[in-house]
Amino acid sequence: MIPSEHYQPHHETWRLFWAKTDRSGERPEWTRPLWAHLIDVANVAMLIWERVLPRSTAARLAHAVGLAEDDAGRWFALQIGLHDIGKAIPCFQSMHQPSRLRLEAMGLQFKAERYERDDMVHHGHASIPILIDWLSSRGREWDESTIEGIAAMIGFHHGKLATRNKWTRDLRRPDVLGIGKWRTSQVALLDAIIDAWGAKESLTVSGKKRMWPAWLMELAGWCTLADWLGSMETVFPEPDHADSLSDYVRASRAGARRALDEAGFASRAALRMKTFGDLFRDSNGNAREPRPLQQVVIDDITVGSEGEPTLTIVEAPTGEGKTEAALYLTLRQQADDGVGFYIAMPSQATSNGLFARVQSFIACAHDGRSGAANLVLVHGSSMLHPAQDTLHKRFIDARRTMAAIYDESEEGSIAAQRVNGGLRQDETRVETASWFMPKKRSLLAPYGVGTVDQALLSVLYAKHFFLRQIGLAGKTVVFDEVHAYDTYMNALFHRLLAWLRQNGTNVILLSATLPNETRRRMIEAWTGQADEPATDAGPDVPYPIVWHLNGASPNGPSGMHDGGTTRLRIGYEFPAALSQSAHLEFARHEPDMVAESVVRAARDGAAVAVIVNTVARAQAIFRKVLCLLKTSGADNIETHLFHARFPFEIRSGIEAHVLERFGPERSPGVPAILVATQVAEQSLDIDVDMMFSDLAPIDLLLQRAGRLHRHEDRHKTHRPASCTRPMLYILLPEHFPSTLPNFNEISGRGNVYDDALLNRTWWLLRSRSSWSLPDDYRRLIEAVYSVTASTVPDDLEETSRERWEAAEQKLRDRHLNEEREAEGRLVPEPGRLRSMVDHPVLHLAEQEDAPTETHPAYLALTRLGGPSFDVVCLHEDARERLWLNCACTEPLPSGPRLSVGDTRRFMECSVRLSGNHLVAASRAMNDERWTALAASNPALLRYHVMVFRDGHWHDRDTNSHFEYNTTYGIIRHTTKES
Repeated sequence: MIPSEHYQPHHETWRLFWAKTDRSGERPEWTRPLWAHLIDVANVAMLIWERVLPRSTAARLAHAVGLAEDDAGRWFALQIGLHDIGKAIPCFQSMHQPSRLRLEAMGLQFKAERYERDDMVHHGHASIPILIDWLSSRGREWDESTIEGIAAMIGFHHGKLATRNKWTRDLRRPDVLGIGKWRTSQVALLDAIIDAWGAKESLTVSGKKRMWPAWLMELAGWCTLADWLGSMETVFPEPDHADSLSDYVRASRAGARRALDEAGFASRAALRMKTFGDLFRDSNGNAREPRPLQQVVIDDITVGSEGEPTLTIVEAPTGEGKTEAALYLTLRQQADDGVGFYIAMPSQATSNGLFARVQSFIACAHDGRSGAANLVLVHGSSMLHPAQDTLHKRFIDARRTMAAIYDESEEGSIAAQRVNGGLRQDETRVETASWFMPKKRSLLAPYGVGTVDQALLSVLYAKHFFLRQIGLAGKTVVFDEVHAYDTYMNALFHRLLAWLRQNGTNVILLSATLPNETRRRMIEAWTGQADEPATDAGPDVPYPIVWHLNGASPNGPSGMHDGGTTRLRIGYEFPAALSQSAHLEFARHEPDMVAESVVRAARDGAAVAVIVNTVARAQAIFRKVLCLLKTSGADNIETHLFHARFPFEIRSGIEAHVLERFGPERSPGVPAILVATQVAEQSLDIDVDMMFSDLAPIDLLLQRAGRLHRHEDRHKTHRPASCTRPMLYILLPEHFPSTLPNFNEISGRGNVYDDALLNRTWWLLRSRSSWSLPDDYRRLIEAVYSVTASTVPDDLEETSRERWEAAEQKLRDRHLNEEREAEGRLVPEPGRLRSMVDHPVLHLAEQEDAPTETHPAYLALTRLGGPSFDVVCLHEDARERLWLNCACTEPLPSGPRLSVGDTRRFMECSVRLSGNHLVAASRAMNDERWTALAASNPALLRYHVMVFRDGHWHDRDTNSHFEYNTTYGIIRHTTKES
């Protein structure tokens, strides 16, 4: 704060502009001068250039402005430092009354009356026209469009985008930017900062007219990161009114170092190259011998030169070691001077399942001499993962609250704690720095495991999407189970691939069942070129196979791809001893008939799995199984029901028991029954003797069948006589060979999957009695997913032909609708970045943070489908007291501010419910006591609440009825049952 006795007429007016005030209200006169904040952020930006940005990014930006790297870094850091020049305008400066009075005393004019809400403009947007004018006067060889782009991307540092009309017309009004002494003082402030910074570089490169270079996206993310770190006021020196700006530049530099260190950026990626056997060991600690796929990656895949991103696609059967192959290739690409990696999984469950394996990999591969490795689990429920236990305890011991973790304020003072992530003892500690925990910042951590959704948000108009992009720049990103993406997700993923290549990111795609057409489109998205070689289509493409594309880096001034792509296609011989087969039979789908078959097999000594398509169907079959076991005197057989509609604490316990009972180390020859939904398709490494499955698209059936005799080498001699062959029974209504089954008879509420894909799969399998993998993988997949698969079979009877055609038309319509939905939310492709500010919707809310009534058109959806809600399940006793458990023995934590442990306990009581029927009912999912608690605990704001009374929750207005049952999970009763 500048003491009042120093306000003399000769004083430089620009020194009176303020940037920040004391939010606590304890020091009403205190301000942080705008000039000091601009210098702080410029210094942070410079250190980010030197210590955080990938070298390939720095080279690309330096090339764009025609400067040596050091000079380019200083020039860009200066521009970023000027990000808040828009605070030097009347409406912003009026918000601090003492400062307003001082500025009026210096001759700056304000509105006579109070500035109302309609008078206020966002200071980031106000920075844009001021910076455009400044850049135009100093970068004369830059074209107007590039100048506009630089100013706009810097002005968007709060994640608030604005249309071009905003800064070309609305913000240029004299009453907004100010006139006379306002403009003189703004220029004087800019000149003072520039002189103190010492930036005299001459810019010589111009871009194409009316085109924004694609590197502007990285500039936007860089600017946001610098502003957040530069707003950690406690680490920077307190400026004095008479400070020389040049002296303050030097003093602020030390504060910038502290900001990066306290946030955790001292922990960088530091992978060292090791042999495959050193990285991966068996349960006895012996080095593993590479499998054939892994040997291909070791011997035949090139890494690419610096700044030259590569695309690798691995198509291989389940159990072939794709994950270890991807981790080894990641190590080769990121060793020595890399920036890290992100593993993008299809679901939270698969992310959780992989996390421990990645911890072990990093503990071995990270160079411990450079400090602890910063590994982050990135998804909406990551705080519930067991690996976070130590993290939470450290926060509790430090008396920290969840509010501190979830504070994503761009201007808040964020104190960071580096805490242990809880790993095995090894040469390297793997930790999680708390500053990286809010999901927007998580991708900035050097190492991450999470869902694909977190990466997809980088190409949607979600707030700070460009921060996610810079978090992935230069890394290796591994996408697993890429065949599982629907049309909407694929549209998002294709745009993501284009931006990842633009930003110098290596990409590895993994799949066991990738259709040729899907692969072709992914390659097109990566290269930006049509890709239709005849040898890469049809069922005769070799399998297993590895594709590797090594192309020229998009380093040109325009940001477009400026070179071709070389492609390597590597097939290899799969060992016959590792082949898998399944024998197929159709069976009746009714729950009582399924239960009879399952119990019969279990009584013969089999470990049996039933995988069905809906939770309600799983619950119905399990109920029949329990009843039949009891009446037959076989209730000693172990049974498990596993689906997503259990509260987290119960579901995690069930998953642990299922892995223990059916996992690789299960006790052989012991009968057991598992009834599950799709959660058992990908996330569980289990082995069963016999399987029953609802019909699903062929790729998902192959995934499910991958759990059938999965560990044959361990259990073959212990399987019951009836299970010596791996039997897959596909559950269907009764049908005739030329009549399509009515799949709605199975689910009762409409199909989870498209009728067209179910029709094609049924037609493919109706005359098959078995398959053998990997030989049949390609033929099976292409028979369902190729362009010609939609053709109506000749020998279907007439009614079935009509139903087939109707289903195909419905599928085509859905694909078109999903592509349109995606395009309405996607940021432009790299070559069309300027069109971003002409988009009709520039602000999309992330689904879990948006109010329930938010229209889907205004959500940054990474997946389409019915709405879903995270619901905390609480229980009320007869005296209207709330409890955390249904026995009403565990009271709610007291006090307005929850500890991390208490907040986590609420999350453990949550369940995700989905379906259109919940939209109206969700308004009743509330309670005044919960509303008050969530209001003071930001981590709980995204949760609804159901208060169960005697195990039931009922909303009479919508006639919605749910039952809390520890055996069956949350049961949704239909209207009739209600």
